[in-house]
Amino acid sequence: MQADGVLGLGFKRLSDGQYTLMDSLKEQKIIENQVFAIYLSDNDFGALVPRPKSNIIIGGYDLEAYAVSSQVTSVKVFSETGYWAVPLNSVKVGSEEINLVSVVGILDTGTSLIQAPGAELLEVMVAISRKGDCYSSYGFLVCDCGVHYQVSDYPQITLVLDGSQFTLEPQQYFWRYNNFCQLLMVSIGKGNFWLLGDVFLRKYYAIFDMEHKKVGLVPSINNQISEPNESW
Repeated sequence: MQADGVLGLGFKRLSDGQYTLMDSLKEQKIIENQVFAIYLSDNDFGALVPRPKSNIIIGGYDLEAYAVSSQVTSVKVFSETGYWAVPLNSVKVGSEEINLVSVVGILDTGTSLIQAPGAELLEVMVAISRKGDCYSSYGFLVCDCGVHYQVSDYPQITLVLDGSQFTLEPQQYFWRYNNFCQLLMVSIGKGNFWLLGDVFLRKYYAIFDMEHKKVGLVPSINNQISEPNESW
């Protein structure tokens, strides 16, 4: 991938009080609303299903092109942190609830995986392992996904953000190689937050609203959904 550099889209606290890009664009009346939306494409376990390339829209969003519904779930943001930090109420693996110390999930396109405190991640790994045949390798969980078990044998992971449920299927939280799958989650050591990186954001089209301090999440065109959530 070719790139000229890194451009942050966090809140003003992370820029030492200086104008952010979104502030500047709004002041110059280049955009009407301080909103941007991100779609991350997925190649469906290597199947190379034709889909639009990953996309960012600054100043708006396009549900018709990148989401499977016009109904979007709104999640409040703790903007005082400077990050796109949202309330993390609970995490379940299948029907097993994880004992959380964490209270915040940070949406971050700059993080490839999902990162969680070590103790909480261990509980997630144990719960996943109960549904199949798994082992630890260099800090990653590796599971049988083709010899005695299939990817679909493993449980959903459900995160409750600001009171709303968001699920990840095993096809979304595993990376598959031949008959084995690697869990796309790593430890951040100690802490009270989760980093919800590209593994999460590939499933959900994300609309970041700086003015109203909220994020809108709706299943992206990478996925199928059942009933829609609240209107954006």
